[in-house]
Amino acid sequence: MAGIAGLGAAASGLDIDADASIDTRGWPSLLDALPPRIRAAAQAGHCEVDLSPALRDAVETGLNFVIPAGIYPIAGDAIELRNSGQCIVGTGGVLRRLPERDGIGLLVSGKGIVLRGLRLNGTAPMRARGHQNDMVKVTGSRIVIVDLAVLGAAGSNLRIDRANTVDIVRPVLTDAYQNNLIICNGSTRDIRVTSPVCRRTTLQNNIFVTASEGSTENGETVFAITISDPTCSDAGDTGIELGYHCFECQVSGGYVSNSTNPALLQRDGKRNLWKGVLVDNQPYANQHKDYDGVAVTPQWEGASWQSETEFRDIVVRGPVRRSAFYWGQSGIRRIDCTARANSVNGTDANPITPTGSGDLKSGAVGNIIVKGGVIDGFATGDNWNFDGRPYRRIECSTTGVEITRCVRVFNCYNTTPIRCVIANNAGIGNLRDEIWLVSAQLMPSDGEPGISLVYDNNHFSAVVGHAPLQISLPVAANAAALLLSPDSSFVKSRGTNE
Repeated sequence: MAGIAGLGAAASGLDIDADASIDTRGWPSLLDALPPRIRAAAQAGHCEVDLSPALRDAVETGLNFVIPAGIYPIAGDAIELRNSGQCIVGTGGVLRRLPERDGIGLLVSGKGIVLRGLRLNGTAPMRARGHQNDMVKVTGSRIVIVDLAVLGAAGSNLRIDRANTVDIVRPVLTDAYQNNLIICNGSTRDIRVTSPVCRRTTLQNNIFVTASEGSTENGETVFAITISDPTCSDAGDTGIELGYHCFECQVSGGYVSNSTNPALLQRDGKRNLWKGVLVDNQPYANQHKDYDGVAVTPQWEGASWQSETEFRDIVVRGPVRRSAFYWGQSGIRRIDCTARANSVNGTDANPITPTGSGDLKSGAVGNIIVKGGVIDGFATGDNWNFDGRPYRRIECSTTGVEITRCVRVFNCYNTTPIRCVIANNAGIGNLRDEIWLVSAQLMPSDGEPGISLVYDNNHFSAVVGHAPLQISLPVAANAAALLLSPDSSFVKSRGTNE
């Protein structure tokens, strides 16, 4: 592999430069193995003969080779790359699945294999749909895949399954029936995906990372999956999902749009980082009633699961039926994130009736820290409960968030606040700012000595018709007892309409 050197060893342990040229002079060509008549048909794009045996023979030599311009039909019954250190370079050729021929296209099981510029087309009708018809499956280690393009798998376009130390650079994956890219199953680790483009899926996700692709509670984990600068659109399910037991993973940069379910979704993960992603929601008319832009939801671990995960500098644009940010598991830090309900492509659209919540905390969650950023144009800016059940918010806080153009700034309906803080928020142009409690849970109690709600230094506008802070209690509740709660404080908010 002369002429290949230097890519990101610190991140992946590999020494491949994705942008370096590869000198393929003298390398054998896939055409060399074909009879003249079939060679001419392949070069002209008219070949209908199964060329899997010729490709398999080329792979089995262990030699580096090129796939030149042309169309090469394959049966889909697992052409396996198992020879260490082999390099295959596509220079314009397309491996096209034959119709009604089920099976994996390419299986990469060896070590140190490099695939560059390969093109695969899986759009032919299949007898079955599912992972048995993935186009490229990787199970090996120290694999580099650069500029891969896969179209139309009847399963997933690219599957990384129980593999480790894999670099995937600039893949273009489109129109898969299941996932465009799936990284799955226990022991998978140290996978780096850079600048993936994933467009359109029928059933599942654009990018799906999970230790349990069958959504079972198998106790396994995947580690250190890094996805940088993704472009994802029009997923039949989620845009990017860190599913069951993804630990120490990172999604950074990029753009995700028009996903049927959350653009960014985490389930039962731990110590992950989501940073700098721009999200455009599914068009409002197409959203289901509990649509969220970004969500953390339980799968098997429950709401109290301490995910220790941070969302930083995430921007969500467009209205939502339920929430821009939905927190259904504990241990979340939401730092300097933005949710704008009435923004399309960065500009204000015509106002609509505000719906949904900018930030919604649901279930028996704790340690939700919301700091900085903007929430603009929702029915409720910061919603601390939505389903009418009391929950214990352990050390939750909302600090320094600018909440604007929301009908209601805060909704703490039916909450038992445990060391909760609402502070330093600039609600500009809101219609109402209130805390609802269906029972006087803030009253001093030997059984609940740590209950406290701090409401401090919040600034709301004095537009005519806007209401001051309201604390709503059940009929006959003792408001004086509420205000005497020893660990609570309600500091008068600044502004002239108080």
